[in-house]
Amino acid sequence: MAREATTIAEQGYWTTAREVIRILGEDGMSSDESASEDGVFVFRGHALEWRRNLDRLMGTIDAARDKVFTTRGTRPYIRKRPNRNVALGPNGGTLRSTRKPKRGLPKALYDPNWFAGLTDQYIAWLGLEDVDIDVEAVI
Repeated sequence: MAREATTIAEQGYWTTAREVIRILGEDGMSSDESASEDGVFVFRGHALEWRRNLDRLMGTIDAARDKVFTTRGTRPYIRKRPNRNVALGPNGGTLRSTRKPKRGLPKALYDPNWFAGLTDQYIAWLGLEDVDIDVEAVI
C-alpha cells in the first residue's frame, strides 16, 4: 500500500506535480516506442526538445506508481527515458521526439534554451497561458 504524503512539503510537491501533469496533458508527454527486452515489455521514451526537462519528476511518479504494484490487474511496464543531453545532441537520432510543441502552456513548462531561440511570432503562436505554477519545486 502507498504511503500518503504526510508533511506540508510532500503535499505541496504532489499537488504541484499533479497540476504539471494536468496542464501538460497527453500532448505534452513524450512519445515512446515499445519493445520486448529479454521477455520484458519496455517503453523507450523520446525526448521532447521543446518541453522543460521533467525527467526527475516523471521518474518520481514512476517510482511511486511502482510502489503500489499488486498482483491484481495489469502490471505496469518498464519505462526507460533517454539521457536528454544525448537525445537532443547531434547524434540523438531516434531518441528525439518529432512531436510538435503543445500550445497554450505556461512559459515555465517550455525548455528555457529552446524558448530563447524563438521568434516573437512563434511565441505568439504558442499562445502562452498565464498560469502561476512553481515548476522548480518539482524538478
